[in-house]
Amino acid sequence: MTATAAARILWDDETAAPAAPPLPAGEQACDVAVIGGGFTGLSTALSLAEAGARTMLLEAGPLAAGASGRNGGQVVPGLKPAPDALAARFGAGSAERMLAFAHSAADYTFSLIDRLSIDCDATRNGWIQAAVTPRACRVLHARARALQKAGAQAQALDADDMAKLTGSAHYAGGYLEPGAGAVQPRKLALGLAAAAARAGASLHAHSKVEQLQRAPQGWTLRLRQGSLVARAVVLATDAYTDTLYPAQARSMLHVTSAQAATEVLPDDIRRAVLPRRAGVSEARKLTVYCRLSPDGRFVIGGRGPRSGLAGPATLARLRQAACERFPQLADIGWDCVWSGRVSLTLDDVPHLGNPEPGLWTVCGFGGRGVALATRFGPTLAEAALGRAAGALDFPVSSIGALPWHALRGPAVNAAIHWHRLRDALGFPA
Repeated sequence: MTATAAARILWDDETAAPAAPPLPAGEQACDVAVIGGGFTGLSTALSLAEAGARTMLLEAGPLAAGASGRNGGQVVPGLKPAPDALAARFGAGSAERMLAFAHSAADYTFSLIDRLSIDCDATRNGWIQAAVTPRACRVLHARARALQKAGAQAQALDADDMAKLTGSAHYAGGYLEPGAGAVQPRKLALGLAAAAARAGASLHAHSKVEQLQRAPQGWTLRLRQGSLVARAVVLATDAYTDTLYPAQARSMLHVTSAQAATEVLPDDIRRAVLPRRAGVSEARKLTVYCRLSPDGRFVIGGRGPRSGLAGPATLARLRQAACERFPQLADIGWDCVWSGRVSLTLDDVPHLGNPEPGLWTVCGFGGRGVALATRFGPTLAEAALGRAAGALDFPVSSIGALPWHALRGPAVNAAIHWHRLRDALGFPA
């Protein structure tokens, strides 16, 4: 099946979604409406319901149908920019808060999994940020030292360390985040949904919000079958916001992330490839990342096609990348290929926003959404319930449109060519 792997999502297993009937006809009311049924929305709905708020979650399609069911499942703490870059951009105090928040994200996610007894094949074998060139290795070692000073558990790795931990001679070095891990992402999302429902949240799939309006009581959400009035709204749609709230959609870019998976590996190859069972992400702008799935498949991901639809060409490119890094996979069949949207902000950090009274949003996880989106749930719940913005554990950003957003297609294409050149020259992300 090497050349003809089915275009399907690896994580689409038999795990049943909790009951989430469409929103009933007529006018409904609640304290807080959450729009979006992925990690952000489900974690927020859980926190709201546990706080005693009347909570209704609306998802346009099935629960976890967007990025939360289409990602690689790596649970990674931290933010992409180095601590000194964050301090230079946001100031030392804000950078310290952001780092503390982001570095708690994996711990929070795994503790939530334990507390709720979510069966999602969770493992905590670490995560490796990998350098392909000596230049990138020097930068990553400096970043590891900075992360250690900021309180993170980052361990610098040389080429020999990388070969032992990954089974590949492709890498010049990197660093290990031992507190990271991995999950089966769809199982995690559905586990959060079930927990939110048990706590009292009303979940409604196939309930697309078509219009969001300010109202004397707070907000009115209009759907084809009726409407919902809420005192506050959490917009948890990230890269899938589209036209529902144009100001947010214009504040970020979304790109396609594609993944492919082999058939279940033979035991000897499974022992040789990624023997630590830690995920690997390369420190490149056009990154490649990989892990082993719970059932022993090799999973690789990277930039997807502009069309958003992964097919044979995407599979061929990802398979070539996999075999360049792991020649052991040369004769292995490939089972599936899929894709989804990822949102990006220009500063590579998530933006927590309060663009209008009673409306809260977060976007821009940049590929680290399993941990970060889940971690933002209690923060968004506190914000929606009226906690002062200055008391939140992550700084609030203004939501401003990218000045060239209308030209984002050509701009993204130009950026891809520029970053491909930088990657080839060995500059890290």
